[in-house]
Amino acid sequence: REDALTGLPNRVSFEKSVIEAASRRNGDGELFVIMLDLDRFKEVNDTLGHHAGDELLRVVGQRLSALLEPADVLARLASDEFAIVGERAGPDEMLELAWACVGDVGRPVTLDGLEIVVTASAGLAVVEPDAEEGAALRFADIAMFNAKTQRLGVEVYRDEIDRRTPARLSMLGDLSAAIENGGLHV
Repeated sequence: REDALTGLPNRVSFEKSVIEAASRRNGDGELFVIMLDLDRFKEVNDTLGHHAGDELLRVVGQRLSALLEPADVLARLASDEFAIVGERAGPDEMLELAWACVGDVGRPVTLDGLEIVVTASAGLAVVEPDAEEGAALRFADIAMFNAKTQRLGVEVYRDEIDRRTPARLSMLGDLSAAIENGGLHV
């Protein structure tokens, strides 16, 4: 399945690509996922209209495609979110690609006669051989969200930035129950 606007694979196809890449890895390199999200994309749509936003998404897809190796897979996951799965020799090469993606997306684009610059945030996660299915996508998404909120450009997933843990979810439930049952005392 593909995204009708960009012709890139969609989320379902991308998730299958990650599973396939993990199953055929040969041990020579490290498998990774990069998630990219455009910063202030809504402003483009709101100011210039959806046709300009659509054109921007097509341009971003083309720019990202030009940076990839033949075995890499680029997808448009949703609205202004793109993802890449690929294999590189090590962390330096993965980071180099992530920064190249952010740099190329940030080059000026002419839309409706106006030259605009839209930046991007990227999250990078290594696909661990023994990880549960979908973990790398979730980790890359967490890293991307941190990159966006901290305005870092690129963030590599680390456990320390993962606030979406089962223990935290449980704690929020416990807190809610304590509030409802009068279990908090000041």
